[in-house]
Amino acid sequence: MHKKRVLILETEIAVSSVLASILKDEGYQCIVRETSQGLPELLLQFRPAGILIARRIPELGVVKAIELIRRSPFGRHTAIIYLTASGSSIGEARSAGANVTIFKPIDINKLLFTLGNFTNLN
Repeated sequence: MHKKRVLILETEIAVSSVLASILKDEGYQCIVRETSQGLPELLLQFRPAGILIARRIPELGVVKAIELIRRSPFGRHTAIIYLTASGSSIGEARSAGANVTIFKPIDINKLLFTLGNFTNLN
């Protein structure tokens, strides 16, 4: 696992583009996906230290995607930050293995602080 790698699973292109740009400026290497398709292979190849995952991620949905990440050899210790605008599925996401929930619109300083804390621990 590499401390500065972040996978962004977000369907809103405007959100994912801004997040990737900010994170790259902060020294993170980012991959953006709009779906959870091919997630096991992506985890194996990219080995992210952090994953930002939106509630409405297609294919698996947020809960099943988080469960899949946690079962992966490279996802057990990965920081998973659940992104939601509505507050829906927080309990389910947490039970599946999300570490933290951050609400949209995203407070960038909070996101950077949270991501930095988790990625420095791994």
